[in-house]
Amino acid sequence: MRTYLLGFLTLATAGAAQAQLSTGTVLLGGSLGYQQQTSEVEATTYVPKYEEQWRKFNISPTAGYFVAENLVVVGIRADWQQETRKYPVVIPELITPGPGPATATVLYGEYSSRRLQVGPFARYYKFFGEKAAFYGQGGVGYSSTKTTQQQPASFSDSEFKSSGFYGQLSPGFVYFPTRLFALEIGLRGLSYQRSTYGTDDYNGEKPTASVFDAGFRLRDLRLGASFYLGRQ
Repeated sequence: MRTYLLGFLTLATAGAAQAQLSTGTVLLGGSLGYQQQTSEVEATTYVPKYEEQWRKFNISPTAGYFVAENLVVVGIRADWQQETRKYPVVIPELITPGPGPATATVLYGEYSSRRLQVGPFARYYKFFGEKAAFYGQGGVGYSSTKTTQQQPASFSDSEFKSSGFYGQLSPGFVYFPTRLFALEIGLRGLSYQRSTYGTDDYNGEKPTASVFDAGFRLRDLRLGASFYLGRQ
């Protein structure tokens, strides 16, 4: 009985030792995210049927170094995001001069935003078993955004640029099919961004904006993969 107990403890200890990410391991990976939404508005007596479309795509490469067991505190992360929205502009048209019934034409414009974020991050893993772990990640850094708006017909187009800083906290789950490779799924989590626009306002000052966002819905999921080089 004692022999079996010692053998079980030895196996359990070996399994626990394997379910760790040792100091000196190098993390190389990234994640992808995509969201799309289309909504249609049915025609009325004077306005034809029209729709709105919205798409968002992002890619986030990541590199880090484990300075302690299960802890990455020396790492850098980039996030590139493109968001596009096709929106309708309803233009009324009189059928006959003077007051009376009117109809309308629907034209479309496009709003496009490109954002780049770069900065350091820290991530901590909590294993349950040998191949699976939850992690929490936090990061701060620099953010730059360029926004363009293409108006329909004779309306004038516009362009805006802004830059600032961001902070983010996000949860995730990682699964190791092999010792050096893992699949990841995570959420956008909590984020804060403060930006300063490059164009002066009416007072001759550069306007600023602060945005706090929470992403814990199904559409906020991001899929990724990572290599854990040098893992012991």
